[in-house]
Amino acid sequence: MEKVAFDNAGVQRLLSGIYELSVADYQAEIQQLLADFRSWLLNHFEFTAEQVRYVEQLAPDYLFALAQQVALAITTQSSIDLKQEPKESDDGGKVIETERISKTAFTKAEGYQSIAHLSVHIRYTQ
Repeated sequence: MEKVAFDNAGVQRLLSGIYELSVADYQAEIQQLLADFRSWLLNHFEFTAEQVRYVEQLAPDYLFALAQQVALAITTQSSIDLKQEPKESDDGGKVIETERISKTAFTKAEGYQSIAHLSVHIRYTQ
């Protein structure tokens, strides 16, 4: 799979490519993501040198938690959005927040419905 831009459009292109894989390749992609999320990110996104340094210093426990969320979203083919605020200065720090929304419903007419969404928001503190 070719690298995509690290923006929401790139995430959507990557997801489309993953969802078109054969079942075996799809499962292998998820296993790679879970086995080494840092390498998976670096192999799938076009990062700047600064972004590569940032990804390389992310704590293993955070990477594990984020990998679990992303893998669950991909496994269930939930939507994933990446929101990035512009960096206004070098004075603050980067904050990565995730939010997973999952709604389920059942009606006799429509049966079981499940809607899930993962949002990844990158912002900067002042």
